[in-house]
Amino acid sequence: MNTAISETEQLYWNIFETASDGVLITDLETGRVLAANSAAAEMHGYAREAFSGL
Repeated sequence: MNTAISETEQLYWNIFETASDGVLITDLETGRVLAANSAAAEMHGYAREAFSGL
């Protein structure tokens, strides 16, 4: 399995991490939060790690 990420994936994650808007990535089936950027954490008063699984 190749663990290197493509340039497109790296660009996506750079945008996700630096966005000034809060961004949450959720599982559509369960509604659980899979990832949150720093802006989302700050907006809602959580540590980024605390979003996982909410």
